Amino acid sequence: MNISLRNIVFDASKVNIGPSKSFGFTKEQAGGYANVGASLRNFRNFNRDLKSFIDERDGQMIIDKFKVIQETSESFYFDYDIDSGGHLTKLFWADAMDRWNFELYGDAVSFDATFDTNKYNMIFAPFTGVDKHNKCFTFAACL
Repeated sequence: MNISLRNIVFDASKVNIGPSKSFGFTKEQAGGYANVGASLRNFRNFNRDLKSFIDERDGQMIIDKFKVIQETSESFYFDYDIDSGGHLTKLFWADAMDRWNFELYGDAVSFDATFDTNKYNMIFAPFTGVDKHNKCFTFAACL
């Protein structure tokens, strides 16, 4: 697969589009299966390889991304814990708008840990509140 096809699979996986749908989309863009330049099997194999590459690095990737955000936005806050094996166990974050909303409407905060767990068996728990227009918004979030 050439680099542009790999980018298509990579970009599609970032928005939860699988290799079959990304192959179908690429086929439509190219004008037919013969013009794609790779097979559906190639798309699936690259997607598998991509997931296996990211598998052990995903926790560090999110920490690195949050560090970059924190460098560019002084009011972005995050904290995390890593266990003895180097695995991410806890992650908390709040951006500038979240913190500003908390200052304005932080009198009552709901901590909802009833969401389902993800593949890492970590619960996503948002801190939410209600503004003066009775609209819900998020103060912060954690895993």
